Amino acid sequence: AKDDSLQADVVTNRIIQENFSSLWVIMMTLSQFVTMDSIASIYIPLIKKKPELSTYFVALVIIVSIALMNLVTAVLVEGALDHARQEKEEDVKLSNSKFREMIPQLQSLFESLDTDNSGELQKTEIEAAEREKRAEIPADILDKASVASMTELFEKLDVDKSGSLKSAEFIEGCMNIFLLEVPVRDLMMMKMIRLVRSGVAHIEDEIWDLRRSFHHQPTALPFDVASRPFTQA
Repeated sequence: AKDDSLQADVVTNRIIQENFSSLWVIMMTLSQFVTMDSIASIYIPLIKKKPELSTYFVALVIIVSIALMNLVTAVLVEGALDHARQEKEEDVKLSNSKFREMIPQLQSLFESLDTDNSGELQKTEIEAAEREKRAEIPADILDKASVASMTELFEKLDVDKSGSLKSAEFIEGCMNIFLLEVPVRDLMMMKMIRLVRSGVAHIEDEIWDLRRSFHHQPTALPFDVASRPFTQA
């Protein structure tokens, strides 16, 4: 505001008086740069009259207008993400608490469906219970599993297609569906992989038992067992 050439010009002098006449007015002008509210009418005439002011205004726009606004946006976004994270944690805690309350209900449901008291739930027992409307799976579990009936839920839980479910298998399957943020199809696939691994381990154990039994035979066989031709019964 002390530059004589700027004060001598009618246009730039008016800009100086309107935007840089006092500390309070300068603060208002800076806030105008922060929001980028019609700032071209301020800096363009000044730069035309004195080009070296372009360095000052470019730095002002970059630092105040762009960098500061990006910083404010980043803070707002981080706050929103943190709030969403906290809400998700609260939802998980609520779901855990809710499912713990469901466990006795599921155990009682299993016992009421297991009409032959075999300790295993058969598909026919589920179908009979649905026809007679004797019991119902909690609606939250059906919604999470994306099924409409207990029979459909049974088919999803019966990964090995054995046609039966034990109590622990039934409750664990319902727990995984209700608590884990994983699609039911992926849960069933992981369970199938565990069953396959268990089956392979069992086969390996049996092979080792056969090898040990051959090594511990008292007399050697008169011919190679591996080369003996197969005979049809």
